[in-house]
Amino acid sequence: MHILDGYLKRHVIKGTGMTIKVTRINGMKMQTEENGLTITAGTVNMNTLPDAMSPGRIMVASLGMCAWLHAAWYLKRHGIEDDGLEVTIDVRNERKPGRATEFLVNIHSNAYLDERKRKGMMAEISRCYVGNTMNGIPKINYVLHPEPLEAPAHAPSITQ
Repeated sequence: MHILDGYLKRHVIKGTGMTIKVTRINGMKMQTEENGLTITAGTVNMNTLPDAMSPGRIMVASLGMCAWLHAAWYLKRHGIEDDGLEVTIDVRNERKPGRATEFLVNIHSNAYLDERKRKGMMAEISRCYVGNTMNGIPKINYVLHPEPLEAPAHAPSITQ
């Protein structure tokens, strides 16, 4: 048995879900992967322009894509054509600590929807996994692996 086996078993979330892996591509550019699908984020260094979205923008994009998908599902289920379905999101940010504090999700539809269908579409959009997660204030646990057994002899001391 490896020394970390018991440690890792204690720090795995029990139940169903997903596991996302993030790895470095080059410099500060990274790739996230889940089940063979990937997203790239970041930039090679601070002197180059980003060629991919930042993690914060990907979070907001995920909210928009989730809302769009649920709206599209509703329209399809009800046989309503709308080739102009679009979602835009306005975000309010705070600096200390850096975070998004408010999202305004605007759903633009060219389809005619009576009041009953508008309510139905909004109910479907409210089933969005990303939005429900963000509204639910999930618990986030950070674990640094592996825990050092002892500091190497050449390690600088932070207590000086």
